[in-house]
Amino acid sequence: MRTMTSRTIRLATFLLAAAALMTFAAASDGITLKHKKTGEVIQGTLLSQKINNLRVFRIHGGGTRFIDLDEWKVIEADEPAAKPDTPTPDTPTPAEPKPDAPAPPAPPAAADKQVYIITISGPILEHCLPEAIDRALKEAKVRKAGVVVFRLDTPGGYVRIADEIIQCIEGVDWATTVSWVEGGERQALSAGAYICLSTHKIFMAPGTTMGAATPYHVTRDGSPEVDEKFRSAFRAKFRSLAERRGHSPVIADAMVDQSLSAVQVWLDGQQMIVTEDDAKRLTDEHGQDKRFKRGKIIAMEGKLLTLTSTEAVEFKVACGIAATQDELLKQLGCDGAKVATAHWLPPWVKETDEKRSKTVETQRTLFTHYFKQAVREDPHAQTYYVSQSRRTFLDGGESWREHTDRCLAHLKKCAAALTELEKLSKDKRYGFAISEESLNEMKLDMETTYKRLLSERNTTRLP
Repeated sequence: MRTMTSRTIRLATFLLAAAALMTFAAASDGITLKHKKTGEVIQGTLLSQKINNLRVFRIHGGGTRFIDLDEWKVIEADEPAAKPDTPTPDTPTPAEPKPDAPAPPAPPAAADKQVYIITISGPILEHCLPEAIDRALKEAKVRKAGVVVFRLDTPGGYVRIADEIIQCIEGVDWATTVSWVEGGERQALSAGAYICLSTHKIFMAPGTTMGAATPYHVTRDGSPEVDEKFRSAFRAKFRSLAERRGHSPVIADAMVDQSLSAVQVWLDGQQMIVTEDDAKRLTDEHGQDKRFKRGKIIAMEGKLLTLTSTEAVEFKVACGIAATQDELLKQLGCDGAKVATAHWLPPWVKETDEKRSKTVETQRTLFTHYFKQAVREDPHAQTYYVSQSRRTFLDGGESWREHTDRCLAHLKKCAAALTELEKLSKDKRYGFAISEESLNEMKLDMETTYKRLLSERNTTRLP
């Protein structure tokens, strides 16, 4: 009797666990999860596939995430929302948790739709471009724009400038940001792709391309040089940005590092982008399962990934294809919206960059001019008449003293120009135009000559 009771208990426990698992599996076809720590809520489909001990969660509306079920709890569909306790004067209101990947702001109502367009065209080389983008975004906010479109057509540029632009874009929490790849060259490569991934949505015109974002340094002889440490750090930033905006981190990696691959697979009717190694493992595990299908090879090892507009939409990097501005506005649900464009931005950027470069070049020219004068007056470069018997200056050293004083006077003017250059180098608006290495070389040349002259003038005995 005791044995039967124990067996019955074990059987009942097993049946209850199986029932709970079946209930959870049924709910996973469309469930709502809430993060236990951050309070983030996500809705979608929980797939049966595991990758690196994480479950695959397909988010409604697009995007795939890998989650640890121990960190999430299921919210029942009919579960009433918990009412917050009314705080008393002595009880502080708890801070509302911030989600890891905030959703874009809701589209503006039809009555007050405003769209603001910012154009980034050509190589991203102007160092005042982030300042202009920030100014344009402030103008868009004043206009109460609900959608900000970045019209992109660029082969890339400086990573530092792109980083500053992305900081401006990610700071926009009052509007939906959109990248639209469209223009004469019809591309968003390198830093352009980097900027695209920072917006809430991406649209591309037919025939445009996006990707190829390996960073490199330019050596003194002008040749490109890829530094693995720098590339690794940039790849991490690129991947993190893609994850924050709901894009595939595997595709982001393949755009930066040509040693990586990307493969399309289907599981339970849901598309996933994985590496070649993960694709092989999934094929071994589910090769005979009709729910699994291996799709296209998106990126092969040895070649940087660049996506066409069609591929970007297929692999859910871009939201759609828009050949014209009207098509873009229609897909954004902004038909009939008031559209404003930052027409002032391109000429302002060009004029400001040239003006600031000229300011730095003026001080550099002054330094060079006065240093040449100092070298010309250097007493070591002069000819003196001396007494052969006594080895002394025939003029009592007046000529030597005059050249020394004039040389020192020119060096003091060099020092003044160098001081201005050092001030400009510390100013973010001008620092791009002069390198620290160049400043150090100028300072060394000037100080070496100056100290030698002072020492000689103080120690030389004149008759």
